[in-house]
Amino acid sequence: MGSLGSSGEEALERVAERRFEFVFLDVRMDGLDGFQTCKAIKRAEHPDGRPPPTVVMLTCLASPADQLRGKMAGADAYLVKPLREMELLKVVGEREVARHPYAETAAASTLR
Repeated sequence: MGSLGSSGEEALERVAERRFEFVFLDVRMDGLDGFQTCKAIKRAEHPDGRPPPTVVMLTCLASPADQLRGKMAGADAYLVKPLREMELLKVVGEREVARHPYAETAAASTLR
């Protein structure tokens, strides 16, 4: 896992250069803010038809309005600092379960 840098533009360059499973963004960044960067990552074309990386907003801005802005930007999760380990593990775990080849079958069987 590498660092995407401190600016939104630098993050977009890095995401374009290599594949990331997760991208963690703060709202407050140099240049493009985290919301703008998230939106750009989610809208970009990714090689081989791969889905975009899971984008997690990791910030000290905890208001419902900020969380809504994160959701509207396409963030997969919005975590507030200080980070709680269980919240992070939940986000990572949900992503891993969704990527499993039998995830769709398993989800359907639990709905019965």
